[in-house]
Amino acid sequence: MSSLRLVALVSIASLLFSAATALAQIPTPAHISKDDFEKMMTDLSNWGRWGKDDQLGTVNLITVLQTQQTLLIAENTLAQVRLTKLLAASSLFQALGGGWTPDGKLSSLQPQPQP
Repeated sequence: MSSLRLVALVSIASLLFSAATALAQIPTPAHISKDDFEKMMTDLSNWGRWGKDDQLGTVNLITVLQTQQTLLIAENTLAQVRLTKLLAASSLFQALGGGWTPDGKLSSLQPQPQP
């Protein structure tokens, strides 16, 4: 076996050992009983934290921002659809023989009399 292959095999073995060691150190999730879960839900809940009037809950700012972002995306999509529609109509107009004259005026679809 050549020395290059031996170095490669040692490097790969070292890498695999390092990965196995790192994976072994990752903690596994502990089993949580139903009582512990309900206690955590009660202790960590914000329900009623700001008085009696917050019983309906609150909408956080992230929800508002996500809604505004969704609206912006929808409006942008609508603008793109309208642009595509106008470009298609313009292409159809030109394909049917319409177009613009060299002086920048819109030409008519009606045949022009020949001088």
